Amino acid sequence: MDFSGINGKNIFIAGFGKNCGKTTFLNFLLSRIEGRRACFSIGVDGEKKDSFSGTAKPAIKLMPGDMFLYNREFSAPVIASKITGSYENGRIIAAEALRPGFAEIHGPSGNQKITEIISDFRLAGADTVIIDGALDRITQAASISKAKLFYVCRPSPDTLKETCLKLKLLTAMSSTGLFKYDSVFSENGEMKNGLEGENFYLPNALTADRAENIPKEARNVVLSDMTKVFLDLKGWERLNLSKKVFFALNIRLEAFIVNLYNVSKAEFESEAGKEVLRRTVYNPYEHTSICGH
Repeated sequence: MDFSGINGKNIFIAGFGKNCGKTTFLNFLLSRIEGRRACFSIGVDGEKKDSFSGTAKPAIKLMPGDMFLYNREFSAPVIASKITGSYENGRIIAAEALRPGFAEIHGPSGNQKITEIISDFRLAGADTVIIDGALDRITQAASISKAKLFYVCRPSPDTLKETCLKLKLLTAMSSTGLFKYDSVFSENGEMKNGLEGENFYLPNALTADRAENIPKEARNVVLSDMTKVFLDLKGWERLNLSKKVFFALNIRLEAFIVNLYNVSKAEFESEAGKEVLRRTVYNPYEHTSICGH
């Protein structure tokens, strides 16, 4: 896969499972991105070591001019830097690297500030912004329209089936069409809610209970985006058999970054299937092409 095409974009990295390799992949992307970069994280607790495994959490390698966020409650960055701003009453600090070095990145406590932070980084001169996402969440990717999403996973013998079901669901959702924007949102920017003609608009989370209670007369179901879907693969397929499903906002799923752990490629590929493999990139430090291409 040619990662140079992500220059200048807003990139979200999410993942499935503890220690799946999100931050390691972030460092890989930084090694491929030119220009001024900015990065921050969602859901980071500030621990030096992972509470599960006890292994050290990877730091981010930055170059002069790169921008990042850190949490002053945990520690000041070791890298030489200057403060350029702050958030959450001074708890989260925005900084710019003055020399090459490593830093732990942090971010806001929720998704509400993501849009503002990305905008501030852009105004400060960032060409590309990368957000290291929270464990097993992609909701932050809905904060910015036309975001690019990389989904990192680490299949093991115990998690292989569960991981592949998750990847199959994301693959299926990524092919869902977009509804006409002007038909979904009101003038104040809020998405419609409820039945209107043959269209059923659901801006909130789509759970199994809500899927069962979609009005029978609705021909089309319009959801906000894939992050609002809380169905398993069978539930999603069942909904698409009875209704035509659309999203209002687009989140582009770029690739699955797969770091196999005590699982062979043959085992993974047999369980994942062709559609998932078309989006699969094995550990990019070892492989540079998409499986099946």
